[in-house]
Amino acid sequence: MNRAEYSLTMVASAAKQNELSHSHVDGFLDIANMLALSDADEFQT
Repeated sequence: MNRAEYSLTMVASAAKQNELSHSHVDGFLDIANMLALSDADEFQT
């Protein structure tokens, strides 16, 4: 599991427990997307 997948798993579990507001979820998704892109860049090199 890479960093982005782990981040998404954490966000999903927290969101199910209603611990995160929508803005927090959106922020985490943005971060997870950036991590996924950086992981993809590292993989290509």
